[in-house]
Amino acid sequence: MADIAKAGLGIALLPYDMFKRRISEGRLVRPFPFEVTIGKYWLTHLKSKPALPATILFKNWLLTLGAVPQNTFS
Repeated sequence: MADIAKAGLGIALLPYDMFKRRISEGRLVRPFPFEVTIGKYWLTHLKSKPALPATILFKNWLLTLGAVPQNTFS
């Protein structure tokens, strides 16, 4: 997403701490002086393509840890 925003093709909601160097270098712009934190991460893949084996293994690993509820993934 950062690369898309940098190329001028759109905007990206990104964690400031991960991109503050690019912001300080002028490669990205931070339009607002605040952050939105929701405390969640998303594991996604395109519906038009099957999930990669690595994605399935990672999803299953998260489930075995109890890190996410079973009904999180479809």
